[in-house]
Amino acid sequence: MRSTARGKSSGRQHLIARIGDTLNLGANDTYTHRDLDDPGNAAFQPTGVPTHKGFAYADWSPIERLHVVPNIDIASDRWTVNTAGTRYYRTGSYVLANLRIDYELIDGLVVGVGGRNLFNDTYQLADGFPEPGRSFFLSVKAQY
Repeated sequence: MRSTARGKSSGRQHLIARIGDTLNLGANDTYTHRDLDDPGNAAFQPTGVPTHKGFAYADWSPIERLHVVPNIDIASDRWTVNTAGTRYYRTGSYVLANLRIDYELIDGLVVGVGGRNLFNDTYQLADGFPEPGRSFFLSVKAQY
């Protein structure tokens, strides 16, 4: 018995627009096609990778040193398998809304606050492991 595999992946990343001095818009997307075969397991499906994945953001700087960055993270459903390896199924797609706000206190010192999965969507990427719901963070970044 011999396994066979073929695949194709393509992606684009680009800045959609720069609007004046205060707003940048950007996005990227990836398409992945995998054709994998396991002769020893007729139910086999390639797991863990969505066919379509995308990300879009805006970076708005209404005043000097302040950046407000909302973004969305989008993925189509993906195959997963139960821990026994006996049942393959699709996890479902998701769209996550996120937000980050950064302020540069002094040159090279940035404090940030933000949230991920702001609408508290329930989703999973692998069998039995739900992803976190809404979460918040505080960050400090120093460059010298």
